[in-house]
Amino acid sequence: MELGEVKTEGGTRLSMGEKRRERCKYFSQAKLLRNYLVISAL
Repeated sequence: MELGEVKTEGGTRLSMGEKRRERCKYFSQAKLLRNYLVISAL
C-alpha cells in the first residue's frame, strides 16, 4: 500500500496523486519507446 493511496467505497476512484503517477508512468514509457524507435531507425 503506497502513501497517498485513497480507497473509496467502490475502490474505482483514484486519488489525484495516483492519477498523476499513472499518467507519468504512461508518458515515460511512451517516451522510452519513441526514443528506441528513433535510435533503431538511424
